Amino acid sequence: MSTALRRNVSILSLVLASASASAAEVEDLNARLARLERENAAMRMENAALRENKRLREENGRLRSAENSEPMRSASSNGAAGSGRLAADRSAAPASLRAGLEARDPYQSYASADGPGAYKAPARPASGVLKIWGEGGAIWSGGDRFFQDAGTALAAFPNTTVSPPLDLTPKVGWEAATGFDYLIAGSPWHVSGQLRYGQSGQASAQILSSGRLDLGRGRVITASDTFDATYQESRWLADIAIGRDVFGTGPGALQVKGGLRLLDFETRATNSDLLRQNASIVDVGNVVFTNVDAAQANDGANRNSFLGAGPRVGVEGSIPFAGRWSLDYLSDVAVLFGVQRNVVNSRSQSSASVPVLAQPGTSFTVSTERNTALFNADLQFGLSYWINENVKLGGSYRVDALINTQDTTFTPNRFTHGPRLTVTGQFDAR
Repeated sequence: MSTALRRNVSILSLVLASASASAAEVEDLNARLARLERENAAMRMENAALRENKRLREENGRLRSAENSEPMRSASSNGAAGSGRLAADRSAAPASLRAGLEARDPYQSYASADGPGAYKAPARPASGVLKIWGEGGAIWSGGDRFFQDAGTALAAFPNTTVSPPLDLTPKVGWEAATGFDYLIAGSPWHVSGQLRYGQSGQASAQILSSGRLDLGRGRVITASDTFDATYQESRWLADIAIGRDVFGTGPGALQVKGGLRLLDFETRATNSDLLRQNASIVDVGNVVFTNVDAAQANDGANRNSFLGAGPRVGVEGSIPFAGRWSLDYLSDVAVLFGVQRNVVNSRSQSSASVPVLAQPGTSFTVSTERNTALFNADLQFGLSYWINENVKLGGSYRVDALINTQDTTFTPNRFTHGPRLTVTGQFDAR
């Protein structure tokens, strides 16, 4: 091989070797550049996430500050504008943040925006809450039974049966009530009151009796006696109380209350006895009358009453379950100090077909009173359903007890009970 040829081959070999080395370096450089681009992209994404997180925290703080100052702005002259700005702030927040803010309620105990596991005390309503309710239902009476001694005006007639005392225990009656409960804004304290009235059904009884008395020598007396009696009870009470939520807040809170109760309890009994007689022969001095008719009417009314007042303590609350349903309960006890009064009215009058045989009418009134104390307690429980956020409809059963701490001469021990239907309206009171 010539010298020139060998030189050209050497030069070509050097060129090929250099080209091969340059291609490897270029490939390595491209790989490094691609890796750097991926790392830069990851850093850019991380920085964007950090900036978004910072912005969300600032937005959350600004919205919470605006929400806390909303009641103050509402009270000022530019309250409407402040509410508009707050609504705009909410609409400008990210969807996830808006959902978290709108889902907040008075029972929330944790807030993830302040860090995981950050405890929050139960929120109190920023404005007062006023509840107004009304209820009605039937009542049955239990306890001491009331008996009326009928007696008979025909005791002197042979074969006359003396009637046993009449049982005039009250019949089924009715009761109605209304009241309110006001939760003071931003506090666990309540002011409440109620007015309740009920009366039993009137119990009544009648006894008819007759007799015939043969005095001999044509003298015969026939007679009939009609005895009627009625009995009825009524009661009203008024309460005023201060209460406090001691467990929970909002509709599910347990409230303990104390206050004053004023109560009036009355019983009214009436009786009438009408005696009719016919005598075949009546001697009046030297004058003889035949077929003489005579009648005597005796009427009586007895009114017992108690009016007293005293301290009252109680509890009430609701246990929400199954969406809009809740279990409602309440209980009260009171000791009432007052005056018992008993008023008896009696009237008697007679008539006869022979005027000289008629007796003059009489009437009188007797009144007595004394100081005493009564124990009063009630218990009510039932289910209710929120028709909407402002109206609740409930059904319950109520038991009331009125116990005379001395004796039942004037006021009987009485237990009334029966179903109730209650309608409650709830409103924000700013």
